Amino acid sequence: MSTLWTFGDSALERQTRLRPDMPKHEIWTEILARKLGMNLKDSSWGASSIDYTFFHYRKQCDKFESGDVVIVGITDLNRGWFLENSPAITTKHRINSSNYVTEEQKKAIDIYFRDFYREDIDIANIKNFLDLLLYHQETKDIVIIAFCTNTYTYEKIEIPEKLCGSIGTLWHDVAMGEIVETEQEFGQVFHDIQYGCRTELRLNHMVEENHINLAKKALHSVMTMEPIDFTTDFVKNVLSIEELK
Repeated sequence: MSTLWTFGDSALERQTRLRPDMPKHEIWTEILARKLGMNLKDSSWGASSIDYTFFHYRKQCDKFESGDVVIVGITDLNRGWFLENSPAITTKHRINSSNYVTEEQKKAIDIYFRDFYREDIDIANIKNFLDLLLYHQETKDIVIIAFCTNTYTYEKIEIPEKLCGSIGTLWHDVAMGEIVETEQEFGQVFHDIQYGCRTELRLNHMVEENHINLAKKALHSVMTMEPIDFTTDFVKNVLSIEELK
């Protein structure tokens, strides 16, 4: 049986469902794997960095076989993988609020972001990663779909046409679109959730109906290599930010 491989951040991960307070429904990649008749092997982690995604892709890519499907979510810029066993502690606000990071480490990471982080290098590394995906798609006889999971990266990274890409983003168009309040109100609540190193109470930032909708769109993209369109055919204005806390 062929395999659906997934790599990325909270747009794809399955692990959060193991928490007792999270929903237990299938997520979109599980639905997609079932529709494709494939096993699902997920190497995603919520709030992780592009370094984490690339590292685990490199660990698994020698196992890809002809006919497999690979989905890669290109996560936020300005994230770093600082603690090997805590891949979600990637941003300044998560680091500063974490009990797993010492004060000395917090100061060192703050200096890194302030004085040494180079976004242009981060972008160059992502482009190199995309080149590798293109190469593997051609040489391994597999389908690879890559898309940016958030608007900031989406506006700075152009996904090659052969890797499908997307119209809009899961975060801005689907996750924010579900909320009845304004983007500004949602942004503040989500910042508070992130600052406390917590996860909002939606799997992959979507209600169950939109997991079904995204699985249909992703299946269409696998079959046609047309971009995943996050801007249409998703339910909107269905819950309040109070329900995410």
